[in-house]
Amino acid sequence: MLRRHVVLTVLAITLATFLVMAGTASAHTGEIVNANCSSVSASFSGFHAEDQPIAFAVDVDASGYQTVAAVESPPGFVGSGTASADISSLTSKVTDGSLSVYAFWPDGRTETVTTELSCSTPPTTTTTSPPPKTVLRSGSVTPPIVVEAATPPPAVPTQAQPLTTG
Repeated sequence: MLRRHVVLTVLAITLATFLVMAGTASAHTGEIVNANCSSVSASFSGFHAEDQPIAFAVDVDASGYQTVAAVESPPGFVGSGTASADISSLTSKVTDGSLSVYAFWPDGRTETVTTELSCSTPPTTTTTSPPPKTVLRSGSVTPPIVVEAATPPPAVPTQAQPLTTG
């Protein structure tokens, strides 16, 4: 009787362990791995075909989340894969600010990642002055001098020496 009780207990523990491990292996996980002024990307594991599409929710300077479609690699992956999105259109007018982002799919989402942005600064304007005009006489201006590059001479055909063996 004791032997039967021990066997049933071991069998129940083995079955429970198997169920716990099988449940953990099928869990969907995702993690934001990069978020900057131009793009966002994330890695995923434990995915099935029905877990796509993946998209990103992006908030720039607390202006409200906007959904951006992700490009999956490999497309429609099963198991592990990555997803990325171009967010430069959302950050194009930001020089300094904050970025909050998370990835989501039909049955879940990643944690929200918030980072400070330091994107591009407005371009500097460079002005060049035209060259001064040379005045020869009162009221007369020298005409511009146009210099054209010389045309290279035509190529001279060369004849290769025949190879001899001997």
